[in-house]
Amino acid sequence: MSRLLFSGTLVSTGVWEQVYAGPADGQTVAINSLYLINGTGSSATVQVRKLVDGFGIELYNDTIPDGVGVEITDMRLDEGQALEIQADQLISYTAYGTSSGVYRDPTRDVWFDCTSNLYQGGGIIGLEAGATRHLDYYVIPDTDLRLYIETGASWVVPVGHAIDADSIGLVIDSGADPVLSHVDARWVAWSKIGEASFQADLVNDAGQMPMDWPGVVYTIKQLQKNAVVYGSHGVTILYPVKEPAPTFGKQNIMLTGAMCKTAITGNENEHFFIDVSGVLWRLSGEGPERLGYEDYFKNLTNPVLSYNSYKRYLFISDAEHGYMLTTEGLGGGYAGVTGFWQDGGDGRFIGPDPVVVQPINIMTDVIDMGYRGLKTIESVQFGLNADDLAYAAVDFRYSKDAAWRTTPWARLTPEGVAFIRVSGLEFRFRLQMLDHEFCEISYLNIQYKKTDYRYVRSSMGVHHGNNPTPT
Repeated sequence: MSRLLFSGTLVSTGVWEQVYAGPADGQTVAINSLYLINGTGSSATVQVRKLVDGFGIELYNDTIPDGVGVEITDMRLDEGQALEIQADQLISYTAYGTSSGVYRDPTRDVWFDCTSNLYQGGGIIGLEAGATRHLDYYVIPDTDLRLYIETGASWVVPVGHAIDADSIGLVIDSGADPVLSHVDARWVAWSKIGEASFQADLVNDAGQMPMDWPGVVYTIKQLQKNAVVYGSHGVTILYPVKEPAPTFGKQNIMLTGAMCKTAITGNENEHFFIDVSGVLWRLSGEGPERLGYEDYFKNLTNPVLSYNSYKRYLFISDAEHGYMLTTEGLGGGYAGVTGFWQDGGDGRFIGPDPVVVQPINIMTDVIDMGYRGLKTIESVQFGLNADDLAYAAVDFRYSKDAAWRTTPWARLTPEGVAFIRVSGLEFRFRLQMLDHEFCEISYLNIQYKKTDYRYVRSSMGVHHGNNPTPT
């Protein structure tokens, strides 16, 4: 079957232009059809010849009118021969045909040790070429790249798709079935024991495998005796197995990926990561644990997670926000952190700008005072021992399906009291301060009064007997 061999535009220079040379391109070519097209607006005198040992053999010599195409058929370029064209006007040319009789330059031979190859005698060759990208296609103006392989074994040929080209030809002459594949970012590989070599051999302690989810692999982290692969579309545990051969088995933990490659941290005993929906997870030898906090993390931009394993502090930050998770819960942290260094029990943060300390934020769970009617908060008292100023606020809503609203922040008095007056059905109470070093909270008292008696089914304000009437 004929295929495109070469094409282009011949500039009228009045000299012979060599448009194709068999041996120089490493092949013998049989040209089935050579099309010459004149679109200049006037007649063009065109000559075509085959150059053999420095002598020209004429194949075509005539005048082509404007808008007319001429076809020249059945020509062959053997080794040491070339095709030349000359014209006095601008013309276009296109050639279709076949190639055979591979020309080999022994100085460029590449040898493979097929006795130590996972692909049973095959080799791996990568291709890469560069040119200009135009929107969604690539152009190599005067280049036609080909790879010729002759072998009696099976070959695996991954073609790197960083190729900027509109015409890349691949010719395989093999006595076995070839396999064509491309570079895949969801594959992981492991090296030989004690060596930085990922090439499989007869020892069989190196290998590779694809993940079951699409996308790319972000990182691989050790978890006890296993390895955890974190990617853009999933999380998978690789565990060592001995049978039928030493390799890794895999178990998919999640088919939801991490938010970004920096949203993963941890040590050999536990990992933390934020998924694409903003949910924080903890992964240990007992399996994944959903920690949540997506209301805070879902809008972060490329968050960086850092872990102080000595104090078990997890730091989450992007350019504008910072949080710190401890065994007690989530609070304010440090914004702008891009790296963390463990220095004994303490830690050192790294960032492109001065690290911004975010306030400590503490929030209670939903509180309704054990009564489903409306009530009015009068003040909030904190049993607080801290060296810094503290502020309080109250979240409130009037029904269980309503959106939460928050009061302005009110500064606590030296006695720990915030005077906040707000009505609602349900409340959440907040405390904020900048001091991260010392803060103790022993209790929270809420002064409120009932303003809605719809759900009261007993007498109020009237007592009988010897008991006085309460006020």
